[in-house]
Amino acid sequence: AKAKDEELMKMKKIASDLKSNIEQEVKLKEEALRSKSELEATLKRKMKQLESDIIAVTSNAEKSINEKKAEVQQMQATLARLRDEIKDETKLKEDALDNCDQLEAQL
Repeated sequence: AKAKDEELMKMKKIASDLKSNIEQEVKLKEEALRSKSELEATLKRKMKQLESDIIAVTSNAEKSINEKKAEVQQMQATLARLRDEIKDETKLKEDALDNCDQLEAQL
């Protein structure tokens, strides 16, 4: 009977140890799953923030490019106007010189 009691006590100890090990494994698995979920949520938040940042940077870049394009177009228009003015001034000077030459010829 004593040997059976000892054997029973050993079996109870083994069962208790197995139960503790299983509970610990379940706890570790739950913690791992919780950590995984937290990590996934953090990564999703970071991805959304990056997407938002990329959209903002792209928008700002496009705005800047459009502003520069407008400046270049304005400069080109000013340059064309100045060229026309110089052309007109040159024509007036040439006409004036021709008139002077004609006057001198008449005198």
